[in-house]
Amino acid sequence: MQSFFEKLAELLGVEADEVLADSALDSFDEWDSLGALTVVSMIDEDYGVTVLSEELARLSTVGELWQRVQAGHSAPGANDT
Repeated sequence: MQSFFEKLAELLGVEADEVLADSALDSFDEWDSLGALTVVSMIDEDYGVTVLSEELARLSTVGELWQRVQAGHSAPGANDT
């Protein structure tokens, strides 16, 4: 989880200690459509989990996003290519 938070901080242009589980995604200046797309791409590349834009729109905190990444690993067929 800490590694995910650090990667997210880097993509959002903030210090790692600013990214907490209860941090609101829209509280980050870089959390716009391009920032969200960059984060989704990182999740796909680094974690092998696809997060759809509809799903992302329902997530409000960093912790919820992390839970979605974790759920993607356990979903049937989640890592099938």
